Amino acid sequence: MRRIHRYIFFVSIAVVAALGTPPVRAQQQTYSPYSEYGVGELNTPAMSRYFGMYGLGVAAGDPYSVNYQNPASWGQVRTTTLDFSLQARNTRLSTAQTSIPFGSGGLNALAFVFTKPRSNFGVSAGLLPYSSVGYEVRRVITVPNDTTTANMVSHHEGQGGLNTFYLGAGGKLRNLPIYVGGSLNYLFGTVRNTYTSGFATTVSASNPLGITPTTRTEVHRTISYQGLSARAGIIYRDTLFRTHIPAPDSTSSARERARYQRRKVEQNAPNFLRVGLIWEQPVWGRSERDLIVVGSSGGSLYNAVDTLDRSPQVSVSLPFTAGMGICLERELRYLIGLDITYQNWSTFALDGENQHLQNLLRLSLGGEWIPNRNPTNLNAPFLSRIAWRAGTGYEQSYLRLNGQAITAYGASVGMGIPISKLSSNRINLGLQWQRRGTTENNLVREDNVRFLLGISFSELWYSPRKYQ
Repeated sequence: MRRIHRYIFFVSIAVVAALGTPPVRAQQQTYSPYSEYGVGELNTPAMSRYFGMYGLGVAAGDPYSVNYQNPASWGQVRTTTLDFSLQARNTRLSTAQTSIPFGSGGLNALAFVFTKPRSNFGVSAGLLPYSSVGYEVRRVITVPNDTTTANMVSHHEGQGGLNTFYLGAGGKLRNLPIYVGGSLNYLFGTVRNTYTSGFATTVSASNPLGITPTTRTEVHRTISYQGLSARAGIIYRDTLFRTHIPAPDSTSSARERARYQRRKVEQNAPNFLRVGLIWEQPVWGRSERDLIVVGSSGGSLYNAVDTLDRSPQVSVSLPFTAGMGICLERELRYLIGLDITYQNWSTFALDGENQHLQNLLRLSLGGEWIPNRNPTNLNAPFLSRIAWRAGTGYEQSYLRLNGQAITAYGASVGMGIPISKLSSNRINLGLQWQRRGTTENNLVREDNVRFLLGISFSELWYSPRKYQ
C-alpha cells in the first residue's frame, strides 16, 4: 500500500511541477505602478498554511506543512510533505480622479520536505516568486515649444519578475529544545521595460498611445538577474505551561461536569513557547543588461538603430534579511504569533549605482485554531478538524516617492480543510486584503484582494517494519 502512496505522491509532484513551472517563466503576478521601481513588487514568502495568517512564519512550524521562512522548522516535520499553491488577485488602482480594476495571478509556492520518522531532521527544496513586475503608465506633459507649448506623451511599460529556488536542511539539537537550519537560495529572473515618448496626437485604434509617429522614440531595457544567498534560522521551542482542567466535586453542577468530560482529554497537554530568528546574507549577485533605442523614420518605426548599453555582466548588491518571531502554540490545536522582518534595501545597487531605495520593515500578527480537542481521535466530527486562520500586518516598503513613504496594511483569513482522517493532508484556502499607497501627492492607491488555493499533502516514508 505504501508503494501505491509513493507512486501517487510522485505523480502529484510531476503534475504540480508541470502546472507550476510555466507561470514562473511568464507570470503576470501584479498590475502595480509601484513595480516599476527596484526589482518590482516583493512577494511575501508564505506557504499555503501561513497565507491565511498574513505571512506569519519566522517562529512557526507544523508537523505536516512546509515553512520556507525559517529552515529550522523543517526539523519538526514528521512526514515527507508537499506544499503547492496558486494565487489569484484583483487590484483596484485609484487616483484622485479615477479608479480602475485589474486581474492577475500565478504560482504562489511549490515546496517539499523529505524526512524520516522520529529523526527530527528534514531536507527541503522549493520554488517561489521573489518579486513581480507588471505596470503600464501613460503621462502627458506640457513642454515649451518655441513661442507656444506642446504636449509630450511618456509611456512606461514593464513585465517580468524574479524567482527563488532553495535547497536546505534543518533539525533538532539532541537533548535541547532548539532547532537549527540553513538553506542556499538561488535568485533568477528577467525584467523587461519599454519607455516610449513623443509629441501627443489623437488616441485611436491604430495609435493607442496617442503619439505622433514621426516623433516617436522607444527605449527597450532588459535586465536578467542572478544571485545566491545563504539563509540560517534557529527556533527555541519548549513547554511554557501545561493545561490544567479542574476536576468537578460534589458541589459541581451537571453543566460543569459535562464541560469537564468534554475537556478532560486536554488535561496536562503541553503549551509551547516558540522564539525564532532568521538571517539571510547575499553571497553574490550579477545581472546582464541590454538597453536598445528604436527611432522613427518617415512616419514609421524601423529596427533598432543604436545599442546604448550592452553590459555582459554587472554586479548587483542584494540586501540582507533579518527577522524575529515569537509564538505560543499547542500542537494541532492553536497557534498565535508575531513576526518582525527587516531588509536593508538602501544599499541595493546595480553596477555600483545606488537605486535610492529605503529599508523595508514588515510586521505580521496571526494565528490558527482547530476546534478538535483530541488530535488523535480519528472519528472526530469533520467540522471540528478544520483549521481556522486569521492575521493582520503592516509594511513599510522600500519605496519613497514624491516625498511620501509607500506603506501597506491589511488583513487575511484562511482555512485548512482536512482530506484524510489524520488531518495531515489539507486543502488550504486563503483570502487577503491589502491597501498600499495613497492618492495624495499625485500618487496611486492600490486595493488588493488575493485568493489562494493550495494543498499540503503528507506521506509516511522509511517506516521500519515490525516483522521481517
